Amino acid sequence: DKRIDIECRREGDDIYICIQDNGCGLPPDFDIRCAKSIGMSIVRSTLGELRGSIRFDCTKGTLVEMRLPEEKFNVLTF
Repeated sequence: DKRIDIECRREGDDIYICIQDNGCGLPPDFDIRCAKSIGMSIVRSTLGELRGSIRFDCTKGTLVEMRLPEEKFNVLTF
């Protein structure tokens, strides 16, 4: 079965966002700095503006972990 899990929580002074799937993963040479998709452009821009960090793990599907400083996160409106 295909699966996507999304988790969001506070960790100290950060907002932690984790997105994980059990698909085939990203290519071994994947580099977010070189990705040309609009989705990755939005992620890069948001992380840069909010001074966040991102980590990828593709050993079992794809795992993306993002951390955003809570004080910066409060500028977003939904």
